[in-house]
Amino acid sequence: MDRRDEAIVRLMAETAARAGEIVGMAVPDLDLPMGMAVIRRGKGGKGRRVPFGPQTARAIDRYLRMRRRHRLADTQAQWLGDRGKSFGYPGLYQTLMSRAEAAGIEDFHPYVLRHTGATR
Repeated sequence: MDRRDEAIVRLMAETAARAGEIVGMAVPDLDLPMGMAVIRRGKGGKGRRVPFGPQTARAIDRYLRMRRRHRLADTQAQWLGDRGKSFGYPGLYQTLMSRAEAAGIEDFHPYVLRHTGATR
């Protein structure tokens, strides 16, 4: 979970991707050597490519190595839940909120990461 959460937070903060776009990602949507992610289900059904840096690529790579041992590793979903479950928007929301609380960040909402990415 830690590896997954770090990869997601880095990817969201760096690319300004929406929460729904992140949970909708499939395994082939990330190109680590090129530092590029494909957002297939963007707002209005539009897709786009978004770049990310080497630190995010490393975090995603570490997650992908752990992902191989997950019960659902053979599925196309990029992000997998804990205890062998899938990972959707409710799981992402709960994860981000608990991470923000643990970090002492008040008034957090997943959109904060999109705003961070847009202003960077």
